Amino acid sequence: MGNLMTSTPLSVCSMFAGWRLPSDPREWKEKHRVMVAVRLFDEYDRDDDSLVDLIQLTSLFKNLALELEVFFDVPENTGMSSDDEVMGRSTEIMMRYERSGGPLKLTFIRFLPLFNEFFDQLVADL
Repeated sequence: MGNLMTSTPLSVCSMFAGWRLPSDPREWKEKHRVMVAVRLFDEYDRDDDSLVDLIQLTSLFKNLALELEVFFDVPENTGMSSDDEVMGRSTEIMMRYERSGGPLKLTFIRFLPLFNEFFDQLVADL
């Protein structure tokens, strides 16, 4: 499934359609990551309080992993979007953040390093 988009533009079904991202997530530059992080943060900040909580963060990470598997040049069967995998990673990241005295809800500034860490873990598995 992941290799369907090798030579064609992203499907209009992808939330990333029209975002002009490299087809291989390992080639995303910082500007690509920040653009995706900003847009996803805005999308998942459903109550428009400029904060995301653990439930929103887990949902965001799950959809990011699924999008990468389905619409980008990612090997099939990486398992990176499985519920257990995403929940484990997002909970571990958030728990580490909480131990450092951070709040249960994250501003974008607090979210961005967690997004980058999760993204790094995803692409390291490729």
